[in-house]
Formats: sequence, structure tokens, C-alpha cells
Amino acid sequence: MLAATHAAFSTALYLGGAAVFEYQTDPVSWGLAILFSFMPDIDIPTSRVGRPLFWLSVPLEKRFGHRTITHSVIGVAILAALASPLYFAYPLCFWSVLGGYWSHIQIGRP
Repeated sequence: MLAATHAAFSTALYLGGAAVFEYQTDPVSWGLAILFSFMPDIDIPTSRVGRPLFWLSVPLEKRFGHRTITHSVIGVAILAALASPLYFAYPLCFWSVLGGYWSHIQIGRP
């Protein structure tokens, strides 16, 4: 899947969520949603996010392969635990991070 597709889908979910749940949008949380829509592909060293984070993507690919742990509920739970301090300071950014990550997993489902 192209990065632009993931960015478009996370944008649609972000703006759609704002319309349904009536939260204020801002460029930072929107950007986080787009950025984290690429993050599940960290398990591919040649991906947009895997290249700069090669020190993490290479071991992930060797240990788990593609579309395993990073494309699962376990990956979302790990990210939620890592991003949990963000929830107390900037709740919208926390949900943007999780929503963007989740959007990648959902768009790839058959």
C-alpha cells in the first residue's frame, strides 16, 4: 500500500472523528495521525519509516517478519503503553497517535 493511501485514510478518520465526536482539530494532532499511520511498517527496513529507524526495523523483521506483531492488537497495545504519558498532557495527540496507527492496520485488511 502506498504511503499516500495511508495518509489519506488516517486524514479521513481524523476529520470524520472530529465531525462525529465534535473535538477541535489542530495541525499537530493531525500530523501525528498521518505520521503514525506509517508506523506499523517499521518492520520493513526499506519502508518510509523503516529506513531512518533501521536499528529497530531490521531486528523486528528478522524476529517477527512483516504484518505480524506491528500489524496486530498487540502492536496497538504496546504503542498505547508507550504513548500513555501523552494522554495526561495532550489527550487529543494521544488519540491521534493511536488512531493513525490503527488506521494503517484497518486499511490493509481484505
